[in-house]
Amino acid sequence: MVQSQRLQIGKLGWIDFEQGYYVYIGSARRAMQSRLLRHLSQKKNRFWHIDYLLSTPSLGTITNIWISSEPCECTISQKIFQHRIGMIVRKSFGSSDCICPAHLFKVNPEGLIPLSQILAQNGFYSLPELDEESVK
Repeated sequence: MVQSQRLQIGKLGWIDFEQGYYVYIGSARRAMQSRLLRHLSQKKNRFWHIDYLLSTPSLGTITNIWISSEPCECTISQKIFQHRIGMIVRKSFGSSDCICPAHLFKVNPEGLIPLSQILAQNGFYSLPELDEESVK
């Protein structure tokens, strides 16, 4: 049986998150280091949709962070959607300020390799460690 957790995500309402892999495409046009440290923190004011998801400690584990120096969140989100690498979790999640259908996707395990290929082809690189020290 698939485990799920229901969360209130700001004005989007209640969303069921089933067990699995998720990818969130965001941007930090300024102060990327501060933004990553904020997202890794459990205690923060909930401002963005992703804050609601990341503030729930029992939900899951961040396994990878990919970074690009170019602002391309919409381009990557559209490629994930067009290549059917991920399914939209909820319309407008993380994309209320753009025309993308969403910036959060649930990815099947077989989509993880094509996802990493698309990210690498678009100039992203992966952080080696996922803790506060790795983003300082």
